Parts: sequence; C-alpha cells; structure tokens
Amino acid sequence: MKGIKNKNLFALRPALALLFIVFSLAGCTLNNDDEPQDGRASTAQIRTARIRLNVEYVNRTTPLIQGSTNLPDGAEITVEVQHADGTMIGRDETIVRNGTFVGGPFGPPQGLTRGKYRAIARIVRTSLHYPSLKKSDQKTSLEMGKTTDRYEASKDFEIE
Repeated sequence: MKGIKNKNLFALRPALALLFIVFSLAGCTLNNDDEPQDGRASTAQIRTARIRLNVEYVNRTTPLIQGSTNLPDGAEITVEVQHADGTMIGRDETIVRNGTFVGGPFGPPQGLTRGKYRAIARIVRTSLHYPSLKKSDQKTSLEMGKTTDRYEASKDFEIE
C-alpha cells in the first residue's frame, strides 16, 4: 500500500511543479499603474502610439531628427535616416523624455549629398500573455505567448 501512495505522489510532481510556476508568474504581470523596476517605461502603459517628426539641421547638410510623442518617459524609439532609394544612412536608439526625443545627427562629417531622404521613427512593443500548456508526444511544456506590435512614423525631406 505504501508503494502505491509513493507512485501516485510521484506522478503528481510535474503537475504540482507546473501549478507552482503558474501561480508564481501570475504575480509578475504589469498593470497600467505599475512602474518597472529599472526606471524604463512599461509597455503596458502604451495604448496607441502617436509620433510626430521634425527635421532640423546641424548645418545645411546634416539632419537631426526631433520628435514628439504620447509615449511615456523612458520608452525606447529607433530613429533612422534612409536615402530615397531605401539605402540606410544611419540609425540611432533614443529614449523619450518629457514627450520628446532626438536622434542623430546623421551622415558623414561633411554632411549628406544633395538628394531626397526619409526620416523614420519606430517603436516595437512586445506583450507577454499568460502561460499555456503545450503537449507534444510524451512531453508537456509551459510556453509564454507574445504579441509584437510595430508603430512607425516617417517624414520625407530634401538636402539641396
């Protein structure tokens, strides 16, 4: 009889471990009012991103991309400048502060050549979903689902 109880208890170990993991992760979600521990913005705070771009110039041929947004302070934005044919000129990672951000300056020290260009600002937001069980063959695994949303704004400009 004692051997049967031990076998039943042994068979329940994976289920008990899974319950422990699920209940542990349940407390790890961010609510809209939560602040992340490292001071960066929570992606849970982002609803519909609005990004406006403005092209300023350090000199006549060196653009500096400035923008305003409704994203929270600490949100990360990637700013790029591309030639009209899609050739990448440069990329800068920047952070929102007081609803604004700045990327650049872009181009070589002598500035960009005459032509048409495009400034692009984008964010990528990844949302994690509650864990789910996935069964395959003899294994049962715990998987976190995720959704990735991309927000992008662009503005064409010309160097004369």
